[in-house]
This record gives sequence, structure tokens and C-alpha cells, in this order.
Amino acid sequence: MQSNGEEFQQKISHAKEELTLLSRRIYDSSDVNAILAGIGTKTELFFKAVLFPSESPWRPFKYFINCLEELISPEEIEELQAFRRSYNLARHNPRFKIGVIQAQQYLSSLETVMQRIFDLKVGNSSLSVSTSTKRVYWVTAWEHLIGDDTEVHIIVPGESKDLMGPPELDMIRIESSQWEKAKSSMASSGRLDNWEGHIPEKYVSAWESLGDFVEAIAFEGEYRELLTSLAQYEKFIELMPGSNRGDSSQNVLVACLVALVDVITAVPAPNGIVTGITKQVTSTYALPESAADLLEIAEELACIATTAWDDVHPLIGPMWASLEEFQQLKERAIAASGKFPVIIDENRRLIALHS
Repeated sequence: MQSNGEEFQQKISHAKEELTLLSRRIYDSSDVNAILAGIGTKTELFFKAVLFPSESPWRPFKYFINCLEELISPEEIEELQAFRRSYNLARHNPRFKIGVIQAQQYLSSLETVMQRIFDLKVGNSSLSVSTSTKRVYWVTAWEHLIGDDTEVHIIVPGESKDLMGPPELDMIRIESSQWEKAKSSMASSGRLDNWEGHIPEKYVSAWESLGDFVEAIAFEGEYRELLTSLAQYEKFIELMPGSNRGDSSQNVLVACLVALVDVITAVPAPNGIVTGITKQVTSTYALPESAADLLEIAEELACIATTAWDDVHPLIGPMWASLEEFQQLKERAIAASGKFPVIIDENRRLIALHS
């Protein structure tokens, strides 16, 4: 099975191939910038989610590179920092100009240094890539002028008798000025598309009627990458109790499910799962240590994983099922929660009820 490091090297190779194809036609600087910004975003997310998952994702990319100072040479650190500087310019400065040859040099250096990092088995780079759990999610955004934040809702697609559509899976607030950057990050982590053809118009019309509506989009990819893409731009606001993301047990459960899959292969014994989950959700998935029922949820998920400990490596997911799907799958589950609608099925899939 392919490792996380091997999969990432393929992403670099793909970006290099895109530059090679670009060199065979007429192009302008924006074409090069787009490729460099795309692989740069993937690299930054890889550092945060795979190489140093226990570090806070809100730290700058420069910090994560410097975390390697005792493992690789100063020259290699500088090569990574040079790539970071160019990537940031390509992503944020429309006037930045870079040629194909120079961009290829940056990627070749990145490829070489990253291989050195993978040889050292830094973080989770040597772990096997989990079976793909990509799916489509609806993402909606509302802007709050008073708090200068954008409220982003994540929804599992489906039909609903409610005028406003299916219930949300998760919600996160980000800096309003960062919405376009967040979309670019999501696009680099999966596939992003306009709502047309994906979301029923009746739901979009209902959302628009509420006011302060920004837009609705469709994201296809891994849920953890979607959440990580948004979490790096999260804005913490002092709201009334019950209004914060961490006040919702549903949001906490979602983050803990993702964290369980992350840590299950990293903990040597079941008794390390609870600590692993709580540390992962606060460092990577934008929840405070005071999040509602965090310890209770972590302990319950640890109990489920312990029940099926010999059959959950690697654990696949999380996945969300409709009520009918969930009831059918629960009949063949090898472990099930008595507190939450969560199971592990015979195929090592972590599955939760989404509505």
C-alpha cells in the first residue's frame, strides 16, 4: 500500500508535468503562478496534517519548515524556505512573475528535500495512505459584517422536507477577508465547483433569502482536507454560549471522528487513543480544549476502537450514511457506540449517521 510520502511525491511529479506541458505553448505568468500556488498549498497542508499533526495549524508555514532544523541541513531548510516564499508570492501577489524554468527548479529542489524527509520517516509520512473516502459536500457561506467573519456550513448532500435543506454536518467561522484564499485551499485539496448542477436550486434560493448570503459551492474530496483547509483561516469570536462551534456536540463529534482515523495507526495501544484524539482536534481541527463533551466523545470513540482493536488497522473513514444506510450497515457492524450513532463495519470503515 502506498505511503503518505509516496503519494505526496506523485503530487509534485504531477505539478512538474504541468509545467513541462506549459513550456510547450504560449503562456503568461498567471499560468505558472497557478501551478506553483496549487502545489504550494498542498505542501503547506501536508506539513501541517502529516509531518507535524500535533502542532497548531494556525502557525505559519515558515514555522513548520523550521521544525526540521535538527533533521536536515541548513541548505535544505533554505531550499524549502525559498520555495515557500515563491509560493506565497504566486498565491497572493498577482504582479508576481516567474518563468517555467525557475518554477521547475523550485519543484525539483522540493522533490529532493522531501524525499530526504520521507527517508527519515518524519511524522506520519511513512504510514500507509488510508483507503479513499472522497465524496461530495455542499459548502455554504454567510458574511457577518459586525464580527467581520464568514460563517461556513458543511452539508452532506441529500433531500429534505425542510425548506432550508438537509441539516448541516459542521460549521466553522473564518476571517471574511480569507474566504477567497480558503476556496483556493479547498480547490487544491479536492475539486471545487459552482453549486449549479450539484445543489437543488430551491435550497440555494432559500439560503439567499436569509440575507448576508455569500455563495454556495460543491466540494469533492476527503473530509479531513476540507476541514483542514478551512481551519487554517478560523476566526475565534467571543459569542454567546451555544453559538460557538465548540459549543455543539455535533461539531465536536465530527472532528473527533476524523481525529480517530488520524491517530489510530499512531498510538501503540488502545489506552493512548483518548489523548491522541483530544490533541488532534485542538491542534488540527480548530476546536478549543473546552469544546462541548470533548472528553466524553473521545472516550466513547476510544471504547469503540478498543472493541475492534485487532481489526481497525488501518481504519477507513469517517463516512456518513443516511438513516436507511446506517441501519443496514449496523447489522453487520463489528463495533457500535451505545451513545452516538457511530459504528465500525466489517470493512474497517468508521461510519456515522448524518441526519
